[in-house]
Amino acid sequence: MNYIIKKDINPIYELFKTFYYLANEDEEIESFNKTLDKESLDKDKYKKNNLKNFHKFIVKFKKQNKIPIDRIQFYFKDIKDGDSKTNNFLANIFLVNLDLEELQSVKKRILSLPTSELESNLIRDIISFLEDIFDSNSLKSINSKESLLKFLISNSKNLSPEIKWNLTVLLEDSRKHLLELISIITDSLEIFKNTFSIFDKDKEIFIKELNTTFKENPDYLTSLFGFKLDNDSILNIYPSMINFKSIDITYNEGKISAIPGRYNCYFGYKFKELIALTNGKKNESELLQDKLKALGDKSKYEILKMLNNGPMYGQQIAEKLSLTTATISYHMNSLVLCGLVKLNKVDNKIYYNSNKDEINYFLKKLGEELT
Repeated sequence: MNYIIKKDINPIYELFKTFYYLANEDEEIESFNKTLDKESLDKDKYKKNNLKNFHKFIVKFKKQNKIPIDRIQFYFKDIKDGDSKTNNFLANIFLVNLDLEELQSVKKRILSLPTSELESNLIRDIISFLEDIFDSNSLKSINSKESLLKFLISNSKNLSPEIKWNLTVLLEDSRKHLLELISIITDSLEIFKNTFSIFDKDKEIFIKELNTTFKENPDYLTSLFGFKLDNDSILNIYPSMINFKSIDITYNEGKISAIPGRYNCYFGYKFKELIALTNGKKNESELLQDKLKALGDKSKYEILKMLNNGPMYGQQIAEKLSLTTATISYHMNSLVLCGLVKLNKVDNKIYYNSNKDEINYFLKKLGEELT
């Protein structure tokens, strides 16, 4: 895999994740507490020892932030699929993987496009987002603002009333709202940079660690998730201090932004530490039990059987099992983390494959344990 480790953060991405945290603060705290509780970790002690600067940053940013919380929630509230979080939000549909210069270019483009062309591009970006939630065949009839609004009204199973309303409001005056979103970002950057300085030392240390990680194991992401790109693609790897607990791999191909497509990876600075705290406590027998627990779930077992016939992407699996895509993402996350499934990203779709080598090793070790 070809990759470039960046020497600094992407401030636009970090600001997006800051606003996402503020818009979903209660859910974010509850979710992280559940993760720590699940691993029998002292959450108060962990946060005090490991996330002191993160919480100082949030408190300081909230004090200086000038953007009303209702506008932050409009653009950055989690777009739930049923009752499940997707870690996606309205702003992310249109503006992803951009730097400041590109954001200014997008603003000029939005100002210059005729209303009909702007609306057409907006609709295509929304349809692209909806393809991750609905059957693509059901979206073929959407060719105008009216048909999209009709679809949003009639399809209530997956989208929350809040996100349907927000999309409807956005469609009514797309130029106004897109420009407002860009203003929220540009008007907040100076405050963000001033408050983010609290991370400077942690960031420099983490960038060195990131370089060491990929120098020692260039296929780290492949070995961890089974993630691969085609040989011609380059993955830009950015340190992330705000999205500290996970790895986020994104691709931009938006019609509104019209920026050349590229893959970016945002690597959370506490991700490896949290993985080590989880897996480092487990012996071979416990890792086997994790796999058995995953296979004890009917849906996960059915998914693994389907993948035995070949790669599939999330929407295909969801349709076969009559589950929401967020539920499938939850199951796939478990299967990937315990090593039974690998993933590969092709043309902005994540394809899942059964990890036959790991499955065979699991069966061999299970036989040794039980005979």
